[in-house]
Amino acid sequence: MIEEPVDIPSVRETPRTMPYVAPSAVTPSPTTDPSVATPPTPIMVAPPVSQATGEFPDVPAEYWAYPFITNLSQRGIISGFEDGTFRPEQPVTRAEYAALLERVLPPEQAQQSIAFTDIPSNYWAAPAIDEAVKTGFLKGYPEGNFAPDQPISKVQVLASLVNGVRLPESANASQTAQTFQDSNQIPQWAIPAVGTATESNIVVNYPDRAMLNPNQPITRAEIAALVYQALVASDQVEPIQSEYIVRP
Repeated sequence: MIEEPVDIPSVRETPRTMPYVAPSAVTPSPTTDPSVATPPTPIMVAPPVSQATGEFPDVPAEYWAYPFITNLSQRGIISGFEDGTFRPEQPVTRAEYAALLERVLPPEQAQQSIAFTDIPSNYWAAPAIDEAVKTGFLKGYPEGNFAPDQPISKVQVLASLVNGVRLPESANASQTAQTFQDSNQIPQWAIPAVGTATESNIVVNYPDRAMLNPNQPITRAEIAALVYQALVASDQVEPIQSEYIVRP
């Protein structure tokens, strides 16, 4: 199921920054119902001291997303699992993505909280989901649910970053989105966001820059690349070189 359209008005205010929020080194405490209170495969835990350099044994220097992953890890925005690995090819759920966003969310809250039918108050990612919704990065579905365990797609992540950072929509956004070889797979509601993200150099396509794969579940490596580029677009980090960054 594709996420409902993210409203991206034709004229927007000045893009807001995404300040780094220092993460806690303690994972959320379980409640009496572990089935809803703890993440099945937590996306972020306190990294071992040996990973202070941002390096992971399963992310070698020649890996395509190495610079994105290590830079975000060094800044404490992402981290690995308890066994020291990063698992770059593992898909990311909507709840896990909200947990990641919690570390880069801006302080402004533009939306109201939503009581989703499938997010109980003791759900492990409930606070992160609430913040992601209030800051405009994520929204639920028309049925009133959030689908926290659903893998999030690449196009949903791009739309959330464009909307959350409040990048002004380009007049040529729709035309730019059509430059991808698989542009016919981009949902109609997401075309302006994809075009805007592309013109802002947020889109990173591996292994083929011409293929967006918009509806494919996004991996942890891809998430790292897109989030880093969103931070670049909002002037929070320095640009890094990668042959997979799409530059229209």
